[in-house]
Amino acid sequence: MSLNFFRYFLVSSFILGITGYYGTALMATSAYLGVMTTAKSRTWRISVFEAALTLGLVAGSATSGLIIDHLGVAAVYGVTAGLNLLAVLYTAIRIAETHTVKYESPLWHELCRFSHVKEYITTVYKPRPQNRRLYIHLIFASFVVGTCASQGLYDVLFLYLTKSRDFSNSLFSLFTGGQAALQCIGNIVMMYLLKSMANLTEPMINMISAAGTAVSYGMIAGPNNTVIFCSLIFMLVSGLGGGACRGFLSKLVSEEEQGQVFAFVAMGQCMTALVASVIFNNIYPHTLPLWDGLCPLLASLINIIGICLAIAVYVHRKINDHSDEKMELLSTQSSTSMSSCTHSSSSDFNLDNSKGEHDEIEIFQLQDPAKTTATVTT
Repeated sequence: MSLNFFRYFLVSSFILGITGYYGTALMATSAYLGVMTTAKSRTWRISVFEAALTLGLVAGSATSGLIIDHLGVAAVYGVTAGLNLLAVLYTAIRIAETHTVKYESPLWHELCRFSHVKEYITTVYKPRPQNRRLYIHLIFASFVVGTCASQGLYDVLFLYLTKSRDFSNSLFSLFTGGQAALQCIGNIVMMYLLKSMANLTEPMINMISAAGTAVSYGMIAGPNNTVIFCSLIFMLVSGLGGGACRGFLSKLVSEEEQGQVFAFVAMGQCMTALVASVIFNNIYPHTLPLWDGLCPLLASLINIIGICLAIAVYVHRKINDHSDEKMELLSTQSSTSMSSCTHSSSSDFNLDNSKGEHDEIEIFQLQDPAKTTATVTT
């Protein structure tokens, strides 16, 4: 029985892996929101999407234990399959397509083409005006750094809190649930306040999020449980980075490139999560003789790299915007000067022409006074 269970488990893992699972859903939804929303509301709507993911995590964590206790493990997978089927039906019936693409070859050929990876890389690395390619690379690096810190710490957090800090299972569930709940509230409320009320840009919001996350991870390595629970306060801004980066990234590319860019980001996040999980799980046992809080501190230090990347995007964009405004001002002044010179030259030309015509009339009158006298008499 157990052998058959592991066989089915491996088959299901293979199906999830080959279809992309979480990465594909994240990529498709982010690209869809980038195309269907306006530039003004895009960042906040993507942040609401991030909050929905966190809210789903809270709901799943809260109900899965109850379902296992009362109905068994198989019931959890049944409920999960039913919810995924409901999502597929809702998407097929209610969600409108942005545009329809007609492929020359069968659809299953398009799904299995490795040339798509080349298209993703070409799209990300192609030259763009106004240093947009540099911004895309920095944002991608921010995603990689943030995923490395969060996923790596998440894999060892249970062992760290239950073994080193004597957390019970209930206390650990309360702590992780509080993290997810405050992060969900922050993605909706704090993003709206910072974006709409304070009118902050996406790089600035990303900077605030990276700083809050670094402080939170550092406090998890604190000396007692009170400091660890105080780290939950910074979860209000910890989740803002994902929505801000995706919103800013969607503004840097065209509608046709949204899917390719977000697919590249999702691919990088999935690979980073795997590498971070391997690194932190291998490091954690060796840190126990030195200091048990070394892994949370390492995650905090990794997030400092994210702060530096966010500062680089913010400062470079400020300099670039200032240069663009200066060039636009010089262009406007040059156009005004050219217009004034043209108007002055035109006035002088008209004055000279009228003066010349007047001279010709006087000469004509002097040469033929009889005709002039006759004209006046008439």
